[in-house]
Amino acid sequence: MQAPRRPWRQPPLLPLLFLTACAGVAGEVSDRLSVLATQSCVGTARATERVAPGVTLHYDNAFFCSDAPVRERYTFTVRVTNPASSTVSATLQGLELRLSTPRPRGRGPEVTGAASGLPLTLAPGESGSFVVSGLYELVRTDEGGKANAHFHVRGGAGNPFHLGLNAHFRGASGREAAPPAGRPGGPPRRPGPPPRPGPG
Repeated sequence: MQAPRRPWRQPPLLPLLFLTACAGVAGEVSDRLSVLATQSCVGTARATERVAPGVTLHYDNAFFCSDAPVRERYTFTVRVTNPASSTVSATLQGLELRLSTPRPRGRGPEVTGAASGLPLTLAPGESGSFVVSGLYELVRTDEGGKANAHFHVRGGAGNPFHLGLNAHFRGASGREAAPPAGRPGGPPRRPGPPPRPGPG
């Protein structure tokens, strides 16, 4: 004898609509991220810093991204050298985004950042590198679209220390060239007035 057939029931409509909507939103976000290219920033300056007694590090500390779209991924590689003259190993432990500038109308640019390749330990005479990557979004200024990201790299060599990194993003329509080396960003300094002639 065959068992009686159970009547077919239609699945509830509201849960199906909810799941479909969630899948659509997730797909839209994924599509938006997938169309973003990656902006490779170039190093424009290196720094030498005594981070602890007997330890001096040489490292790339400024990066420039020209013709930057309004919003995109970015990446740059930081090279670090612990010279043979150092007497102690140094370890770079992590990356922290400290500040984003400029802030026209009180709103700064949107920037994220993460490092791959850390922690990195360098004995005296060794060199190494790590990669910083993330997303940025320019803000509009009188000089065009721009964003400056200011990072700290935490480290230790007997005592804790940090290294400063700056990344500068400039839109294609901007009128400003790369910021001078060693400055955290912003328009170039204007030359001062010519010196007054001395007496006689």
